[in-house]
Amino acid sequence: LDQRKIEDCMGDPEADSDNPVLKAEQDAQ
Repeated sequence: LDQRKIEDCMGDPEADSDNPVLKAEQDAQ
């Protein structure tokens, strides 16, 4: 996934730390 797409989907980049699935996808990049 693209970082911009993740942020756009979440609406708040800070929420990433509370979402283990997104964190795992980011770490996999």
